[in-house]
Amino acid sequence: MNATYKSHITIFFLLISLLSINTNSLAEDNDKHYSPVGFFDIHVCHWPNRPLFLLTLFSTTHYQDIESIQVYAPDDRLLTIIGMERYRIIKDNKHADKRVFMKQVELSKKPLNGWYKTLVTLKNGVVDETRDYVIIKRMDKPKDLQPAHGTELTAPVSHLSWSAVDGALYYQVFIRDLWDEERLIFTSDLLDKPYAELPFGLIQADGWYEWKVHARDVNEDPLLGDFNHGSLSSVHQFTTANQ
Repeated sequence: MNATYKSHITIFFLLISLLSINTNSLAEDNDKHYSPVGFFDIHVCHWPNRPLFLLTLFSTTHYQDIESIQVYAPDDRLLTIIGMERYRIIKDNKHADKRVFMKQVELSKKPLNGWYKTLVTLKNGVVDETRDYVIIKRMDKPKDLQPAHGTELTAPVSHLSWSAVDGALYYQVFIRDLWDEERLIFTSDLLDKPYAELPFGLIQADGWYEWKVHARDVNEDPLLGDFNHGSLSSVHQFTTANQ
């Protein structure tokens, strides 16, 4: 597994960990993404160096009770089966830990817009259903990142910027320290402008850093879920002079 792919997967896991899932309260609000068993969502993802794809996920605290997770397209065709062997754990001090099960699905030649659904079969035979409305559309990747790739800064930078992405309401920035074993040192909150203020002292002199931006169309939408369209910029690196 190459470093760039590992970096993209790590970013995805970080995005997943930010899911603010409160199953009981949101199920009472009749949001089709939620049920007493869990939360279902599909993201239309535009990542560097690969075709557009769907990211299917199901999050639950009831993972020990689940036999299988099947995802269906709007025409009731089986899209995929989300396996139970790969998952991300979301720790919660106030509630039971959640597991997020996920699978990437390549787009068909004629992908459909509409209500996608999961049928989650429990070990007791009960079948649970959740739905997500998906619009197949490519969101442009964030561009014109500043500092640009390969920039040698004379002093540590205090902010980052990029061009606004059409259709994106939110952005998130991720920074790694390449001198420190590529350690992730900064994950921003969701930003509503293409600009990120950095904590004082985060970027040091004589540094070597890597950063990227994730764009998304919505956040916790009752129709589109956590988000429908997402895109990821290419990796940008910069250095800072030794002062």
